[in-house]
Amino acid sequence: RNADLATGIQIAPMPVRSATTVYVSTIEPGHTRVDVLDIAGRTITTLVDRKLPPGTWFVPLDVSVIPNGTYYVVLTTPSQRIVERMEVVR
Repeated sequence: RNADLATGIQIAPMPVRSATTVYVSTIEPGHTRVDVLDIAGRTITTLVDRKLPPGTWFVPLDVSVIPNGTYYVVLTTPSQRIVERMEVVR
């Protein structure tokens, strides 16, 4: 990861009980994806899959139908792939 780039993900609140907000920051324009993967790497849902300008995006995520466990939120931009762990607990 290039330290000069300020691309990232933040999930709040954590652990997630029923709903959360995924904060996504990008510094470059281009195709951006935000996926939620299970621990086996299977895609549970895709939150974003489109071209975005640089900026910060607030993406709601309802986890009420997702079983308890560990998941990964993956941000993919033209030049980076960033993974943030998410715990779903009820």
